[in-house]
Amino acid sequence: FDFLEQEHFKRQTQVVQRNLPRPNDINLTILRPANAEGPMTDLQKAEELIKQEMLVLLHYDAL
Repeated sequence: FDFLEQEHFKRQTQVVQRNLPRPNDINLTILRPANAEGPMTDLQKAEELIKQEMLVLLHYDAL
């Protein structure tokens, strides 16, 4: 590896670094719809943030 390749490799997730299997399809329906009724609890808000981060990582790993 040259320096630039090493830096790029370090920025990749461990899943990519270890060449682990990744899903072919990303299910976007796990997110709560924006027009869902009622306020969310703090726990629900945290769960939605985790789901969003998971989708970002899955998308990034798919590139």
